[in-house]
Amino acid sequence: MDNSHTSVDVNADALSIATDTPAVLTDGHVKWFDPKRGFGFVFAETHPQDILLHANTLRDVGLSTVADGVRLKVYVENIDGRCKVRKIVSVETEISYIAHEIAESTGLDRECIESLPVLPARVKWLDRAKGYGFVNVFGCAEDVFLHQDVLRAGGVGSYDPGEGIALRMTRSARGLIAVQVLAWDAG
Repeated sequence: MDNSHTSVDVNADALSIATDTPAVLTDGHVKWFDPKRGFGFVFAETHPQDILLHANTLRDVGLSTVADGVRLKVYVENIDGRCKVRKIVSVETEISYIAHEIAESTGLDRECIESLPVLPARVKWLDRAKGYGFVNVFGCAEDVFLHQDVLRAGGVGSYDPGEGIALRMTRSARGLIAVQVLAWDAG
């Protein structure tokens, strides 16, 4: 499994939020994020405390959740002694978009996966304890298997039923499987 990483730039334009508080460009990683609670925290060596990451900040870049440990480049502001992410510049995800087991079962390498079309889908259900779930691709009657490792490889922690996603899929011996998950607006 290729453990190298790539940086996915997410609109690195100048800050569009009007405020008197200066924001500092910072590298860090997601300590944890809970989509049900709508927030989580980022750890950065350059800050003495954890940095609040709000769900709205993720939505601004087309994400509804992010996996623990994912590296981020963010603008951080300090308001009354509390640090929070003002804007996400980039999200670093693994180049190995799929887990080793899935790569073996499909016989696809990274180039093959990236050549597959990006399709809109909706989460049918996802059980973190079981490590998998199913999605429905628009215009396809067959359910698509989604393994937790595919989410993690794409930098995603979890999705809720009914949530829209973009994905690449292929057919395996057992049926359709997702091999890459992307932000909803990636297609």
